[in-house]
Amino acid sequence: MPKDEILKAMREGMAGSSEHTISQFISITERFWKYSRGDLSRSSVVKYIQHLEREGYAASTRKQQFVVIKRIFDFAKVEWPFGKRVPADVPTAVPDWEVVKVVFTLDEVAAMVAAARNNPQWAALLCVSTVYGLRRVEIMNIQPEDIDLKRGLLRIMTRHGGQLREHAIHPHLVPHLEAYPCGLYSDNMLSSIFHQIEVAAGMEKKEGSGWHGIRRTLLGELVNAGLPLPLIYSFMRWKLSVQFGMLGTYYNVSPAEVDEKVFEAHPFLEMWK
Repeated sequence: MPKDEILKAMREGMAGSSEHTISQFISITERFWKYSRGDLSRSSVVKYIQHLEREGYAASTRKQQFVVIKRIFDFAKVEWPFGKRVPADVPTAVPDWEVVKVVFTLDEVAAMVAAARNNPQWAALLCVSTVYGLRRVEIMNIQPEDIDLKRGLLRIMTRHGGQLREHAIHPHLVPHLEAYPCGLYSDNMLSSIFHQIEVAAGMEKKEGSGWHGIRRTLLGELVNAGLPLPLIYSFMRWKLSVQFGMLGTYYNVSPAEVDEKVFEAHPFLEMWK
């Protein structure tokens, strides 16, 4: 199938995705196509990923491109030459030394919140990060229709097989969410904004720091607050049955109750008052 037809099928097949995500897929498609000269074969994929490794691309980036290339094969209606597991000759595994799991102190989070308050868009982004523990892509994908201030509900499209998240909007967050920059920033721009907030807070940049560090910090603080693990899992809208078996199946607390209970012990909520 010609490249133009593959790109057309890709745009149509990804109609529900954000423009930024579609642009990323198209960009990776163009690069892979140029390198492979349109050869959709196992050897071309292996050589391309190995080429990225030699060029110094991080393992996470190589893995992302490998996933996108699979979609290229799907849209081209060409059989994928790999199974469900990534073979050893395709270097996408993230080495231990490349994984940096940053967490922040309560004082550091408070400093970032104080700094973000001077910029309404920063405040909007950081408040959903600190209160709901969102991933960067989830922060990026929030659209105007997802913020329902009249009903007091925030809708979040999750990643990695999670549930559709619908959360109560606490009154402290309302003035900040009114300025939410829906659709204005790419994921790379959001990473840049996070580092700008760190600088404005007078913090030294930690290697590997970013929005996910806030997520880890929130989860750690909720555990330290003594909240039951099923409650924390429910707040994150994770599937309880995977971790808790039958207990997760029968744990029956409504999302509104979950949010209310977590808000009572939330480590960052009062910072937004």
